[in-house]
Amino acid sequence: MLRAFGAFTSIVLVAAFAACSSSPSGATAQDAGPAADAGVDSAPGPDCTDPATAPTAPCGTLSWATSHVASRPRNHHVTFIVPTKSGPLLYAIGGVSNGVVIPNADRASIADDGSLGAWTDSAPLPVASGGLTGGTVGNVIVVAGGQTSGGVTDLSYSTVVQDDGSLAPWKKGPSVLQKRMHPGGFAIGDSIYVLGGFADPNVWDDAVRATVMPDGTVSPWISAGKLLGPRSHFSVTRVGDYVYVAGGLAASALANPPVLDEVARAKIQSDGSLGDWTTMPKLPEPLATHSSFFWGGWLYVGGGITDAAHEKKLWRAPIGADHALGAWELAAPLPIARGHVHQLPIWNDHVYSVSGAVDFNLASTSHVEVGTFQ
Repeated sequence: MLRAFGAFTSIVLVAAFAACSSSPSGATAQDAGPAADAGVDSAPGPDCTDPATAPTAPCGTLSWATSHVASRPRNHHVTFIVPTKSGPLLYAIGGVSNGVVIPNADRASIADDGSLGAWTDSAPLPVASGGLTGGTVGNVIVVAGGQTSGGVTDLSYSTVVQDDGSLAPWKKGPSVLQKRMHPGGFAIGDSIYVLGGFADPNVWDDAVRATVMPDGTVSPWISAGKLLGPRSHFSVTRVGDYVYVAGGLAASALANPPVLDEVARAKIQSDGSLGDWTTMPKLPEPLATHSSFFWGGWLYVGGGITDAAHEKKLWRAPIGADHALGAWELAAPLPIARGHVHQLPIWNDHVYSVSGAVDFNLASTSHVEVGTFQ
């Protein structure tokens, strides 16, 4: 029986083949950083999003709470935060719901206290897709790859976030050079990167990048170097000029390969390519379909799937002045074990985990977990 790695792909491929054949409680929080000093706050605190922030900075203790605002049940989606004149907005785009790929792009406002407003619909993707990746450049959202009802795609799409938070009509962009399911992605400056991914039986070991214009136009994608090896279902976090990848799969998900515990780091070169990868301390347990983020001098990695179960643990490792990771330790676990939540976007001192798969049949939760550092 397929685990959730390949189950979604197989379901969609079976559906596509059929179409062609006919016609169509809260857990106790643990310390996630040195607590701020008690007393009167007479000076501004550290910028905990600054890549140069030391792990000893007083960036707070993490705790999680379930938002009173539920999301659309989905998994295999992308999640981004975009600041607008109307305030910061949380977007959840694409994915899978009840075993069907969806095009929906939903948004919710973020209040000063980190709480969410009601979710509203925005312009949907032109083609329903799950297992896609992407990033934001200014007020432009770019997505790429994923599984559609017609198979794995190599296409990219972009949209401009308007002042009121609505999305302009999506633009079809260039090919990301390979058909890619479950790739990773990140953005820096005006560039967007897509890494790895798979299209059975192939698993890619490359990185590609494109330039994003303010009007949402995406340039042709070009080679940006290599990964340590073939990878899909991994997490990606950019910290300044460095990129950290963790876990994932090295063979086609349809073959149910072992889950990886490998972690590696590369520097983004002046020409935009990725430099050589340096191995970092391994994850305490193998993970795939998980997510990661940076805060206060620490790399956080959590959720996802092990070889046997869905996970709610959240791990963290300190980032040294030499950009190397220290030893991993436990941070505050997610309230619910879940996989296929591929981003944990952070705004001020709040981090968000939206929906996700809770079992190997890809049943989705509608819970949105809000983590707070205080």
